[in-house]
Formats: sequence, structure tokens, C-alpha cells
Amino acid sequence: MQITKEALQNIVNHLPENTEVQAVIDKILLTAKLDKAFEELKEGNGISEKELEKEMDKWFKENYG
Repeated sequence: MQITKEALQNIVNHLPENTEVQAVIDKILLTAKLDKAFEELKEGNGISEKELEKEMDKWFKENYG
């Protein structure tokens, strides 16, 4: 997983003055994962909206009964 220096600077520039280290790590990981997901979508490696709805329904039922 990679992230650009520009994305890191953007994250840091939008943090509050005092921030927990774990919060910074979480934001970096989320940004990197979202960037990767968007790249995969651009390459046509996504699923249809109906497939997504089925996956979400399945996940919801498994986690919330």
C-alpha cells in the first residue's frame, strides 16, 4: 500500500493542533485504502451496484442479525 507525499501533507495540514498518533495512522491508512479502491474502479475492477447491495445485506445480516 502506498500514499503520495502530497496526500500525507494534506492529512497533516488538516489535523488539529494536538492529535493522537493512532488517529494520524488511521487517517493515513484510510486515505491509502481509498486511493487504491478508486484506482481499481478506474481500471474496471469493481462490482455492480446490485452486487454491492447483496454484499451489504449479507454483511448486515451476519453482523446485526
